[in-house]
Amino acid sequence: MNHIDKNIVRELARDLIDELKEDLINHGWIQQAVRLRVGKDASISLYVQSVLEEMLNSGEVEIGETRKECRQGRPYLAFIAWRGTIEERIARAMNEVERWSKPEIDPVWSYFAYWVCLRKNIDGYEGEGTIVGVDEPKID
Repeated sequence: MNHIDKNIVRELARDLIDELKEDLINHGWIQQAVRLRVGKDASISLYVQSVLEEMLNSGEVEIGETRKECRQGRPYLAFIAWRGTIEERIARAMNEVERWSKPEIDPVWSYFAYWVCLRKNIDGYEGEGTIVGVDEPKID
């Protein structure tokens, strides 16, 4: 059975939340932070899931996806937070990682399977009509 060190999980979650500031963090960033802290022989996936849970439980972040938008005539990467329980959102994130980890797909794409953003900086939640602040057509 794999053992997860809760102290490492808490420290990693806090460090990653502190790194967010006005930016986004993707799966690849979180995975690399875990690898650097616990080593590549550890159960990386379990640690990633535990760190995501700790981050989401903090109430400071949301998990979701990005969409290309246009704001004031300029390209903009909007963050759309997923809905659901913490467990459902983590399961969705891991499903997205798996979906992008197929042999026929460049492995780097799995790094962008999901994103984490400070709650105060999200652009909207999935299922909402117009995203707050976006009043121009989408960029293709």
